[in-house]
Amino acid sequence: MGQGNQRYNLAFTKTMKKALELASVASLISKSTYFVIGFKGELWGKGKDKLLDHYTIEEFYSLAIVESNAMQRPSKIIESPVVHPTCKSKAFGLFTCYPIKNQDGVILGFLAVFDDKAITIEPEQGLAIEILCTQISAVLEQEYCDDLQNYSELFELSEDLICICSTIGVMERVNPSFQRILGWSDEQILGKSLFDFVLESDRRNTKARLGRLVSRAGSVSFTHQIRTIKNGYRTVEWVATVVPTTGKV
Repeated sequence: MGQGNQRYNLAFTKTMKKALELASVASLISKSTYFVIGFKGELWGKGKDKLLDHYTIEEFYSLAIVESNAMQRPSKIIESPVVHPTCKSKAFGLFTCYPIKNQDGVILGFLAVFDDKAITIEPEQGLAIEILCTQISAVLEQEYCDDLQNYSELFELSEDLICICSTIGVMERVNPSFQRILGWSDEQILGKSLFDFVLESDRRNTKARLGRLVSRAGSVSFTHQIRTIKNGYRTVEWVATVVPTTGKV
């Protein structure tokens, strides 16, 4: 979770290019026109703009979670039409999502194949796409390793407040700017709830925004006042994201 005046977006890397090349094979297997990878709160692939004509990124992730959870066994393929939230007409004849999991079963992202026309995906095709997802997972994990190194440098050197906390707001790690800006040392703040430091009138909105983040993928932004060591308050704008590999905010 970091201050909102700096936003860091995933750059299009060689790693992501390789992942998309693998994802394009899923489109060939399913004989669908479009495919996207949902990863780190972003969308990549052929059909991204078309998908965003009907859904926000947050809505895509919510749908992907529902679709993926509905897959009870490897051979079961979900082929439910996507309906635009504001109208009753079908947006796509086929929309199928597959979770991209690491070796520990943690979901890193999603692979979706979709088409304007109705397409039947046979169990064998679905199984082939799931195997393909394991290959995409291996590629994306390398992206996480690269990002981790970059993030460590950013965490220590950033002039903005950056913290890692649990989904219920317990602070587990903060960067040096917490002491510089707010006056709190690691010993004084780690293990305590973020809400203990938030102005009481701002706590309800903060909890609601973090609750929305946990129930949906993507990111949320919010502003509140946070207490300093001298019992004053500083206004802070946050951008918060759940890390798929750890479940931390």
